[in-house]
Amino acid sequence: MIDKLIDSLWAKSAIKQCAEELEKNKNADAFETKCGDLLIGDNEEVQVKVIVTRKSDDFIGDFDLIEHVSK
Repeated sequence: MIDKLIDSLWAKSAIKQCAEELEKNKNADAFETKCGDLLIGDNEEVQVKVIVTRKSDDFIGDFDLIEHVSK
């Protein structure tokens, strides 16, 4: 089921939109947008975001997984 939800995301369009905005705005370090929502275990809704950045300090490695925890 989750594969169908992932396939329905508009990630490619979101990446293109962010990249185009970076091209137009040389002062911006990054652009972020929502590319859809998913339902994971126990019908929990999560939001999928795309970030396109030119700031090399924010680059991550291939297949790195970054955990974000609320304080």
